[in-house]
Amino acid sequence: MSEPTIEGYLAVASHFQLGRLPTECSNPITRNLSQLCSNPETVPEALHTLQKADIFALQSLLNNEVALQQTESLARDVHSTLEQGFKVVCEGCGATGRLSLSLEVFAKEGMVEEPEYQSRVLGFMAGGDAAFIRSIEAFEDRVEYGRKQLHEIGFTDGDLLLAITEGGETPFVIAACEEAVAVSPSRRPYFLYCNPDDVLCEVAERSKRVIENSAIHKINLTVGPMAITGSTRMQATTVQILIAGLAIRHHAHPERIRSDLAALLACVDDSVTNTHSISYSALAPFTRLEAELYAAKEYFVYETTDFSVTTMTDTTERAPTFSMPPFETYLHSNDLPSQVYLMLPDAAEPTAAAGWERLLRRPPRALEWEATSQRTGMAAILGYDISCGIQKKRAGRLGAEKTKLKAIVALDKNAIVLSFPHANVSARVELEPRIAQDKLLVNVVAKMLLNAHSTAVMGILQRYEGNVMTWVRPSNNKLIDRAARYVKLLLSRRWESQGADEASIQKALPSYEAICTRIYEMRETVPTDQPIVLLVVAEYMPRISVAATATC
Repeated sequence: MSEPTIEGYLAVASHFQLGRLPTECSNPITRNLSQLCSNPETVPEALHTLQKADIFALQSLLNNEVALQQTESLARDVHSTLEQGFKVVCEGCGATGRLSLSLEVFAKEGMVEEPEYQSRVLGFMAGGDAAFIRSIEAFEDRVEYGRKQLHEIGFTDGDLLLAITEGGETPFVIAACEEAVAVSPSRRPYFLYCNPDDVLCEVAERSKRVIENSAIHKINLTVGPMAITGSTRMQATTVQILIAGLAIRHHAHPERIRSDLAALLACVDDSVTNTHSISYSALAPFTRLEAELYAAKEYFVYETTDFSVTTMTDTTERAPTFSMPPFETYLHSNDLPSQVYLMLPDAAEPTAAAGWERLLRRPPRALEWEATSQRTGMAAILGYDISCGIQKKRAGRLGAEKTKLKAIVALDKNAIVLSFPHANVSARVELEPRIAQDKLLVNVVAKMLLNAHSTAVMGILQRYEGNVMTWVRPSNNKLIDRAARYVKLLLSRRWESQGADEASIQKALPSYEAICTRIYEMRETVPTDQPIVLLVVAEYMPRISVAATATC
């Protein structure tokens, strides 16, 4: 896979300038989130603020009558597909890719009740299974890879594709969706996305092409801005995993979908009189302690038997979102170790292969492509060990004293429990049996809790400002644009706070092209745990004195 260049990006930059999309905008509910996280006493309020953002998204979903009707139609198409002996395939990239793989796992673990149907719900993500644990740069921008992976998974005529993209503009997802139209003309694919049609059509020609394609079913799940600006791992993927999951779960009974959505909202919504609603604020002791461990440069593993893919998703997505070191591979001895890792103690053996089989409920699927195999092949996948064997490997690299700590995520009767046994710190969130005993719904609740927890942890560590993702790692075209926009936003805010007037600020602001060029240069030299956005801002900050003097 050839390395991208700044010239190549600038030639296509107009296709990735997505700042007008609601998923890229600031959420007014969380505008002061970092300030709340900065004070230990207001961390519970920060967590409750994140809960409000989830409540708003779920309410928006339940009020979207068109989407609910379309979801019921999707369920009927899922049922027809499975009944006729064909496959239901979910695909995405990044957060929606992990969502797609998670749905495959949930189906095998009981979300799909009929044993004969469980193995016919499949998922794939840009970069293959290797990308589940560590993001693979630029893969989502390659349309040819989207088409190729669709064929690689064995998609044929009669199969049904659920193409899932948070923003509605991901080239990989769109390419696979359009390919599905050609490969399976007997069954129209579904395209799930979270931005308004009119804005998408104005911003991205590729999105307009899909939206106007009558051979593709569309389900628009717009729920407004994310709790952290642009962090679609949060509310967007929550509603998407719900809609796709419930359509698969209730394929034989679409009429049950609304009832489950209402039950989930009642579980989360503490703004009404409801004795059964949960409180994210209960996570505060657990959240504060984990932030302390990060700040002290401690190392720990997340251990779970009940929420494997959900815990994996939250822990691994911290890397690209907040420039944390990703899970280290044991193929290379010099890989920067992550402070957090995942361990699945019920893997059949203490080996990497057994850990992956436990996670995915099947052997991993590698992409042995000449251009990508070093990052997507089986050897790359097995460099990550999430079985009990990781303890010995981490101890060998970090020392036994640095590898004793663990965080446990468990389902105890009808409660989700997050705990640090070494400190006797835990958070227990009681659920209604209807939620706790449903494979999909309990994992969605666990997802929201873990997302809120890890976001608050990163707020305590000052990894965002207000709700702006200042530590984003610009690893693909969409994130390069996002980083460039944040550089301009932060420069304007800082100069304004110093008393500069608007004319001075506009004169001092560097061009979009100059910012992107500097971002590209820094990507080559700045370690993965450093904030490229803030480093670029720091370089440009002295400009204002020159501009201000020139206007006097």
